Amino acid sequence: MPYQFDPVLPLPVRAHLLEGAQDIYRAAFNNALERSYSGDPRQEEIAHNRWHGRRSSAAM
Repeated sequence: MPYQFDPVLPLPVRAHLLEGAQDIYRAAFNNALERSYSGDPRQEEIAHNRWHGRRSSAAM
C-alpha cells in the first residue's frame, strides 16, 4: 500500500530519518510499488531495498 503522507510511514523510518529523507523514502517506496512489482509477494521488501539503493548512491 503506498504511503500518502510521512506521518503514516513505519515508526523506524520516522524515528531514524529527517523529514526530507522521509519524503525521499516515501517517494522511492511508492515508485517501487507502482512499477512492475505489483502482485509480487516481496513487493514491500523490494520497495524498501529501492530506498537503500538511493541512499547508497547519494552518499557517493
